[in-house]
Amino acid sequence: MDEIYLESANLSSTNLVNARMSMIILEEADLSNADLSNANLMLGILVNANLSGANLRGANLTGTDLRNANLSNCNLTDVNFEGAAMEGANLDDAIFCKTTMPDGSIRNDNFKNS
Repeated sequence: MDEIYLESANLSSTNLVNARMSMIILEEADLSNADLSNANLMLGILVNANLSGANLRGANLTGTDLRNANLSNCNLTDVNFEGAAMEGANLDDAIFCKTTMPDGSIRNDNFKNS
């Protein structure tokens, strides 16, 4: 499969339910308030992407590069982040429930960063 490049794309409020976008490059893309539930973004590059308010319920983000991505106010229920790079990611008010974190641990809390 060839990589898809959508750097700096404006996909805010887009319906991407069940989208199959493994290895996609969405660096600096605006995905705010997008519905990415059950999407496959495995091995994608979302560095500096804006995912604030997005619905990522059940998404596969295994091995995805989310460095400095904005994940504030996201629904991260059942998301798989295993092996993901998340340094500097903003997780303010994100909802964690059965969320697999990069280290393989499971989070089941409504994370509130004070």
